[in-house]
Amino acid sequence: MRLVLTDDQKEFFQKNRFIEIEGLLPLEKIAQIEKLSDLTLVKRTGSENSFLQGYDLWRDNKELKEILYKRSLIKIIAELFNTFPLRIAFDQYIKATSPSPIQTTWALEELSCIKPLAGSMWIPLSFSKPLKSHFPFPQKGNILLLAPDYPIPWPSLFGLEGLKLLIVSFAPEKALYQQEIRDPHQHVLKKWGYVFGDSLSNQHHPLLIIHRDSC
Repeated sequence: MRLVLTDDQKEFFQKNRFIEIEGLLPLEKIAQIEKLSDLTLVKRTGSENSFLQGYDLWRDNKELKEILYKRSLIKIIAELFNTFPLRIAFDQYIKATSPSPIQTTWALEELSCIKPLAGSMWIPLSFSKPLKSHFPFPQKGNILLLAPDYPIPWPSLFGLEGLKLLIVSFAPEKALYQQEIRDPHQHVLKKWGYVFGDSLSNQHHPLLIIHRDSC
């Protein structure tokens, strides 16, 4: 079944800066994302417990990339974020960790060295208990789409028992790599030849969709 955004959903997102959507990814795809993410992280680190190594998993797993950036899914995301063209910014795999690698509440646009951001897709892969916070953490099987200016309670998030989560962030075409001391990954992009102030390139941060009417 092809999912189509309703006007009510778009209005809700614009007003509240988030929306939780059921059925955006089938349960079997979410399970596959968890498996592929774990495998990719283990290949990088020899364990499943590294926050720093959980950045940009899509670069090392073609199958994961194909699931996360499927055309029909990206079209919905671009429409909701009202961003055309839309490009890859980064993904971040998060597991319950103590202490939290990020010690305070920040929105992604405040934290990321890629600016501006268009928004992010949150895919909860596993968790044991609901998040005790006003943050709209999605139910199992659902996907959260979040505006880049929405505050995220990182310490509470990393403290969520049994958490496995993949955050997939997107940027507009004219996004820049900027110095951001709050970003634990602020120097990672240098290994692809970026320097602070550079525009994101299509080679290293591909465009996913160009026009609103792209199929």
